[in-house]
Parts: sequence; structure tokens; C-alpha cells
Amino acid sequence: DTEFTVSKVLADGNEVIEAGNIVLCNDEKIVLTNTSVHQSACPSCFSWDISGAPLNLVENEAAGTVTFSYGSDDPAAIWKLVYTEETGVCTDSLIETRDVNVDYIDAKFTADPIVICEASGDVQMESTSVIGESAPYTYDWTFDNNQGEVVSGSSPNPLINLPSPGIYDVILEVESTLTGCKDNLDSTAVVRVTGDTEFTVSKVLADGNEVIEAGNIVLCNDEKIVLTNTSVHQ
Repeated sequence: DTEFTVSKVLADGNEVIEAGNIVLCNDEKIVLTNTSVHQSACPSCFSWDISGAPLNLVENEAAGTVTFSYGSDDPAAIWKLVYTEETGVCTDSLIETRDVNVDYIDAKFTADPIVICEASGDVQMESTSVIGESAPYTYDWTFDNNQGEVVSGSSPNPLINLPSPGIYDVILEVESTLTGCKDNLDSTAVVRVTGDTEFTVSKVLADGNEVIEAGNIVLCNDEKIVLTNTSVHQ
């Protein structure tokens, strides 16, 4: 008999057999493998017929495989393997019909403002991600100033309070709870919280020792005032 298997190559390169309908996530491909017993004896006796508009189709006649993907859903994708014996006397074929759900996700976002001129403040995040039709989608935000402050959010367009100064990296992961497809964008130095402008007042005594001055100041012989910038962004 003329036979073939249907499998999917994942984004990490691993291949898994697909027995039913297929979900294609980012960078995944469909692989049809000719498992007919007479494939090795006459690879050229076989031909593939792939319906719809397959993308990046690659056929390896010697291995008996064809690899491709789709740019959009195909609820009735038809794949046919035809065998014609060299003399033309014998012919055979196998047809598979599958529902292909394409759920490509491209995580993107904008932030406003990108500079907060205080010790803390709010930033409005907006997901501009490209998503498919496999709702619902979840949005997982992480903000990290790499100084021990990590803030999270879980809506498409959250208003996030950044509670301390620093330069925040932002990660957005978008995932379909229906298909399990997901994508993330990891961006560095997205939002800067500058912190307040601050300084201390001290006095250098005649013996060289320095003391903090919290109120009015008396300067004796050879004493000096010292102002020290203690702003976090100094």
C-alpha cells in the first residue's frame, strides 16, 4: 500500500507525530514522510499533491519527505501521495485531510513615558502584538531594574507603577490558552526612573573631620561647608 505519516517539526527542531488536527505555532512546519514499502526501490515513482497555499515547501525525493507550512488556517487541508509503477501498470494513492490551525504570534509593545523624572511613577504599556484567532490570549509582563525590583502585570495594556529608580528591562510573553502557542519579546533599558535630585549638607571642621549639618550652620576658623550630591542618577 501507499502510506505516509504526518508529523510536525517544533521550533526547537524536535519532530512529533500528529494523528489528528494540527496547530502550527511560530516557526513550526508540517512533515509528510513516505513510509510505503516500495518507496526505497523507486523514489521517483511517487509524487506529492499539497492543497491550498503551502509556504516554504521542500521535497526530498530520496528520503520520501515533503516539508512545508501555512500562512493562514486551512480547515480542510488535503495531502495526497500518488504512486505510479515504472511500467504504468500499477497505481495507488493515499489522501489525508486535516484541519490546520495557524496561530502565529509576534509579541510587541509600546511604553509611555520612557523616562520618569521622579523616584517612582506610572508607565502605560500597550501590547501591539500580532496575534491569530485562537483567543483567549494571556499577557505576562515583567519589569526588572536589575537592582532587586521586579514588577509584573497581566493585562494587554496595563498601567504599571515602577516603585524605585533604575533602568527597567521589560519582557512581554503572549500565549494562547487554546493552542498553547506563545511568543515573547525581551527588551532591555525600556523605561528609566531617574529618582529625585538630592544632596546633603555637612561641615568640615578645622581638624579635618566632616559632620552632617541638619539646620543653621556656624562656621568657625578654617571650617568649610560641603554639599554632596546624593541623587541616585548622579
